[in-house]
Amino acid sequence: MPRLEYSHKGMPGFLEGPEIEAILYEVGYLTAALYESIAPHRSGRLASSVAVDVEMDTPYKSATPRLVANVRVTAPYAAAHEYGHLTARTRRPVPGHHELNLALQGLAAS
Repeated sequence: MPRLEYSHKGMPGFLEGPEIEAILYEVGYLTAALYESIAPHRSGRLASSVAVDVEMDTPYKSATPRLVANVRVTAPYAAAHEYGHLTARTRRPVPGHHELNLALQGLAAS
């Protein structure tokens, strides 16, 4: 039986193709939907400010450019809500809620 050799030479073109772009959009919008279901809905601004974008980028320093999905929450207070902040008056820490991380964990579990 002949030995099968793996070659990654075709991967760069594959990671830039329309099939991967469609998959990344699907995963991005699924993550956004999970975030919208987890985020607080007092005003609805946080949950409705999720944006999904798929673009050519270099995901880490030594990588070649490839398609990546970015899921962003664009409300002005999104970072403070996600990661935590200090109160304005007493400077006491308010812990973050990490809903975007929970959405990614839910995506990984599905």
